[in-house]
Amino acid sequence: MLVDVKEAPTRLDVSKLQNKVRRLIQEHRGESVSEIKEKVWRLLEHAGYSRRSPRDRKFLKQMLVEFLVGDRRLKIPSIRKILIEYRNVDQLIIMVLRQFGQGTIGLKALGMEAAYAVLTHPKIREKYDIQMPIHKPRSYYLGSNLLLEFLRLNERTLGKYRRLKYESFEKIMSVQEELEQDFLNAQMPPRVIRYLEYIIDEVHRPIIVRSSSKLEDNPDASFAGKYASYFLANEGSREERLAALERAIKMIWRSVFNPDAIIYRLKMGFLRRDEQMGILLQKVIGRKFDVVYPDPKTGKTCRRRLFAPVFAGVGFSRNLIYILSPRIRQEDGVVRLVIGLGTRAVERNRAYEASLSIPGFFPERDPYRKQKMTQSTMDCLDLQKNEIVHVPASWAAKYSGKFYELVYPFFSVLKDGFLRPLSSQHEIIFEGTPEKREWDNIVIDFHNILSYPKWKGINFPSEMKKMFRALEDAFGYPVDIEFAGTLDEQGRFRFYILQSRAQIFSEALQEVKIPRYKQQDVIIENNICLTTGKTREGSEYLIFVDSAAYKNFPDKQTIARAIGKIVHHPRVQPAGCIAILPGRTGSNNPELGVPVHFSEISELKGLVEYGDEILTTDISYGTHFYSEIRDVNIQFMPVQKNDPQVFFNEAFLKNAPSVTRELLPDAGVEGVIRVIHLTAAFPSQKAYLFMNGLSKKGVLIKR
Repeated sequence: MLVDVKEAPTRLDVSKLQNKVRRLIQEHRGESVSEIKEKVWRLLEHAGYSRRSPRDRKFLKQMLVEFLVGDRRLKIPSIRKILIEYRNVDQLIIMVLRQFGQGTIGLKALGMEAAYAVLTHPKIREKYDIQMPIHKPRSYYLGSNLLLEFLRLNERTLGKYRRLKYESFEKIMSVQEELEQDFLNAQMPPRVIRYLEYIIDEVHRPIIVRSSSKLEDNPDASFAGKYASYFLANEGSREERLAALERAIKMIWRSVFNPDAIIYRLKMGFLRRDEQMGILLQKVIGRKFDVVYPDPKTGKTCRRRLFAPVFAGVGFSRNLIYILSPRIRQEDGVVRLVIGLGTRAVERNRAYEASLSIPGFFPERDPYRKQKMTQSTMDCLDLQKNEIVHVPASWAAKYSGKFYELVYPFFSVLKDGFLRPLSSQHEIIFEGTPEKREWDNIVIDFHNILSYPKWKGINFPSEMKKMFRALEDAFGYPVDIEFAGTLDEQGRFRFYILQSRAQIFSEALQEVKIPRYKQQDVIIENNICLTTGKTREGSEYLIFVDSAAYKNFPDKQTIARAIGKIVHHPRVQPAGCIAILPGRTGSNNPELGVPVHFSEISELKGLVEYGDEILTTDISYGTHFYSEIRDVNIQFMPVQKNDPQVFFNEAFLKNAPSVTRELLPDAGVEGVIRVIHLTAAFPSQKAYLFMNGLSKKGVLIKR
């Protein structure tokens, strides 16, 4: 029984009534919402309820909300309250009509719907003076019970994985390829196929298939990046489109058993709880544009059909890290912006981070360094290849007039040592044929949207702050959102809310006292530290990867897998370990940093990420990687090795005795990875990491 009986009239068995209402709505799916609502009220009136009674109207809304929540034990009081208070019966019926299967539609879907309900409600918009129009993508929901139905149907091949989460890390890793093939070869329930055919016939534009589980996006653990999402071009024959959609759903169900998800559930104390996986299907936000360009080898004219939003990003209502000036206030929030698909905003790639206190402020004043630190490549959906592609933003702008018209307000041009925002009065900079324009001098700094009082009639930073305040007040906690922006055919700006969840806090709001230490015990000292935290226990082991050796090593995936084996080694894991790695750890691009998976480094006590002339680093606030390590309390400190305010004891890291070969005798990675057993080399000493972002001080010391 889903609806609380205490909150509902007791004129008929509530559970039976719920089943009747659900069945009625599903049986009349093809009718209008007003017709379905009338039939529902007739059923309720026959059972003794009255549409004139405020109590009974609330009861109906409670019932509809519980159809979506699917589990009365799910502790999400704010989401329930928001949907009941800020959605009317018609709107809730529409949501139920787009739900297929029972069980929960998942917290990702519920959080998005609740945020949209808040930001579009007239009373909220008036109270907080929200001017920006808010939209959401057209969405469909697969209930979590469908995964259980799928597993039961394929018990012979998939039943052996039911207890996989209780196996060793090595066992979990070893079965992943077989598991994936078993899921892809498994039979989909026929009724699910029929519903997917309905979606394929109704939606004729790109689709994103997203995980939306019972545990995901809950206030205690974000599960950011743990489960899969798939972009589909939704092009080709009906059979091809259906096969691609079916495959994406199977892969999301399969991701429940992936190592990152299992290890995260273990670390967060959720391992024994069943992960009920719902699925959220949405139209992708964006516009089609053709890129017509000469083939660099043959000179022939080529055409690529791409799809992307104008920009996308993530935002946090509390700015816990990006405090680079006394004028920046935590409560104003921070955003991380990219042009193109938002995959670049949540992965370890370059994006533009802006505090909403001083949105135009950037810590690097040198325009040439700013160009290197900001986004240069964008993600798009290639409609012909049906895959995400990474293309230079300047290339897309150069060879697509339509795309250039959409994104030029986010460009500045670097000329004669100065950055000039690209707007109508600066078009002279781009005079001449496309080949002669200075495309390579583009800097994506979002100047027009962040620094001008009005862009498309919208003060974007001010509107984001007001939205954050409204969401915080409604949910009762700070929030983390994902969004996208695009322009319609008339050039009007449209802002889409894609996700809303609790912003998870660790020690970022707590002041850390850095103890006294001797200079001879310093491994790394950072006097421009922006992060806060400390390792509660000492670590006996240090892992150090030299950037030059890593850069020259041919198979960088081997380095990543070796680090995972070291971290989980029976000698290392119980003794504690801190890693010192070059570049952007966890990047999908091995040339930017070591491509370790979360499950491989989940047992680290601390991670120091260093940049130098070979590889660069940044905080990447707002990425899934940052959320992952923050959630499981891995202390993180990025440093620039060659900065004059950083002391990097490279001599110690390169010359202290290494035990890499003892731990991995056959790996052949000892020339790249150095594992220092501190307690053996320096009796009774361990490594500790202390960081205080308020005083800008961070140290890795042995004591």
